[in-house]
Amino acid sequence: MEAGIGKLPNLPEVKKEARTLCSLLPKPEQMTTLDRPTVSKAIEAIKENDVVHLACHGVAVLRNPTRSYLALAKSVNGTETIDRLYVRQILETKAGAGGIAFLSACHTADTDPNLGDEAIHMATAFQMAGFSHVVGTMWNTRNRACRDITTYFYENIFKGAQRVETITDSLELDVAKALHDAVQRFAKTGQKWRNPLLWASFSHFGA
Repeated sequence: MEAGIGKLPNLPEVKKEARTLCSLLPKPEQMTTLDRPTVSKAIEAIKENDVVHLACHGVAVLRNPTRSYLALAKSVNGTETIDRLYVRQILETKAGAGGIAFLSACHTADTDPNLGDEAIHMATAFQMAGFSHVVGTMWNTRNRACRDITTYFYENIFKGAQRVETITDSLELDVAKALHDAVQRFAKTGQKWRNPLLWASFSHFGA
């Protein structure tokens, strides 16, 4: 979701992320784009798709991690407001094919240091919902970092995808390496981006 909701700022790179994903797919018709979806629409998409990419704001409630959420959108009496997709709702959802969930949002893998042994956050919630691989972030991320790392990641994932019939068939087995290589590539794009705080928050969860 590009435009901000309430007090949340705009995310100017979101539409570029969507266009990039569409351009990388061997069959663009395989991609369904939801602009400013409600929670119910997002849950429906999670249940029906083998790859889910969520580009929005993420809010971590460290003392009560089941209240952490992804900020989606809904209309109330003609006014757009935040529709919160909570960790607890994700835990109650059963993913369809359960391939990859890429959470292009801040704090989706953030935890309270005092609750480190529990590791309950949005990324692990998507794992428990059935996704084999989840990409999340441990702190605030820059819009440019999200856009470029997303691009490099899916370039790695969809290598050779022109020869396959479905997205699932095109997935490389080593999703963790696809993310690692994407992050390393971004870190080398210029002196401005060499600080690890700008890219090291991206983490892979899965086998």
